[in-house]
Amino acid sequence: FPREWATLHGKLADHYQELQDDLGLEDEAGRRNDVWQRYALAALYHRLCQAPQARLGLALNGFLAVLWAQRPFARRWAEVIERAGRGSRVVQVERWGTRLLDGLKAYEDESYEETREAFSQLIDREGIEEPWRAVAYAFRGETYRLMGQYEEALTDFDQAIDLSLDRAGIIARRGMVSLQMGQYEDALADFDRIVELNPSYAWAIACRGEIRRITGRYEEALADYSRAYSMSPQTPEIAAGRAETHRLMGRYDDAVADFERVIAQRPDYVWAITCRGRTYWQMGQYEKALADFDRAYVLDPQDAQTI
Repeated sequence: FPREWATLHGKLADHYQELQDDLGLEDEAGRRNDVWQRYALAALYHRLCQAPQARLGLALNGFLAVLWAQRPFARRWAEVIERAGRGSRVVQVERWGTRLLDGLKAYEDESYEETREAFSQLIDREGIEEPWRAVAYAFRGETYRLMGQYEEALTDFDQAIDLSLDRAGIIARRGMVSLQMGQYEDALADFDRIVELNPSYAWAIACRGEIRRITGRYEEALADYSRAYSMSPQTPEIAAGRAETHRLMGRYDDAVADFERVIAQRPDYVWAITCRGRTYWQMGQYEKALADFDRAYVLDPQDAQTI
């Protein structure tokens, strides 16, 4: 009976794998395709039921691969691991599925200790392939960043980049940590590298602009913000960064024009409203400035006082 059970699940896994392959999608595109996902999850379930312990490593590598592509898909992947472990009565497999599910839920609930532990166990497990171990390091690094443990975050991002140098997303996370730590030259080096890897990455270009603005390199900052804005005009943070750069350069009319666009898109953007108020104040338009400060205070008294 156990042999027949394994044979049946093997045939079903092969069937769903063939359906998945027939879609003609590369893995990267497939992980974002609903039909591909359904076939992949069905194949995963039957592979695990066919040989739970032998296929666990494959399932864990797969979890990290799909996590990099799409977190909701990763949650469904972990559910299949848990269900297959329970159905085949292999406790180790079921526990891994539960551990991954709990780690993802804890991340969403901002209970980061449990998330950190789940990724630590993935990192330490034998059989995790280098590209996916890099993902585990990157997600643990992001968890450390959210916990405010910046040194640990940098260490993990360094490990991730050593394992997978061409991943702009990992370099971006490290750059953000350096920026939060005030290590501006390190952050700038990372965002320079990201823009080199992906010249159309508007968010990274805008982050580089922010670093240049913070360090007083306004002309370069303005060029970055304008370039990013041309790629993503509907992102209010980018236009707001350019507006603030205009203000710092004394280009008040340009600053107000940009802040107007931002606030029209996002009327509750306290930082932009406050910065527009500062611009009006510097222009000597005190009534408009006070109106903006009052509006910002009503929207968020705490933020309005700390900006």
